[in-house]
Amino acid sequence: MKTPGGDPTTEAASRSELVARINKLLDILSKQDTEKSRLSEVANSPFMVTFLGGVIVAALTLLIQSKTAEHDKAVVFQKQKYERKEKAAYGFADEMPLKLNLALRFKTREVWLKEQPGSNAVFASDGRSFTQTRDYYESCLDRYLAQRPVGSICSELIADFQSSPVRELAAAAISNVNKLVLATNATDVRQAFRDGNQNYQDLTKVLFKELSAQK
Repeated sequence: MKTPGGDPTTEAASRSELVARINKLLDILSKQDTEKSRLSEVANSPFMVTFLGGVIVAALTLLIQSKTAEHDKAVVFQKQKYERKEKAAYGFADEMPLKLNLALRFKTREVWLKEQPGSNAVFASDGRSFTQTRDYYESCLDRYLAQRPVGSICSELIADFQSSPVRELAAAAISNVNKLVLATNATDVRQAFRDGNQNYQDLTKVLFKELSAQK
């Protein structure tokens, strides 16, 4: 169509340029549609579905294995923690009575030996002479010192159980034994032993009750 007053050659060139631009645009759009179609075909292909499925399964497997490993580690940790508590509790239950008994024996005789005016006295409880009583006192003291210290036994309980009742009773156990060892007369020796023995029973009950609750 000719524009009035226009140059036919110029108009033809403009139309050709416009047509060329439109064709170029159509080509671009056509290529984009083709690329999208190809991508869609690849994404939906059996190979890609299988590949992506394998990646997802592998990721889930690794996640499950990681969680399982964490769980197993936690189980092992709790088992080891329980075993330490059990060992400490049985150690206390086995060692403390002997410790108290040896302390009572050597302190009773130590006080008696200091109170005697001469070496002709006889220890009334077992009929031993002064010399025999002194020898037996030294034997009991040596055996007492050869045992694990009460502080070590009770500190192990406090470290492994970490509960207020155990901590308080363990501290009392140490205090009672110290009172027994430092007693200067028969009355104080007997009272400290009674307190220590009662403390032993109370603490043993608390220890094994806690262990039973954690099984």
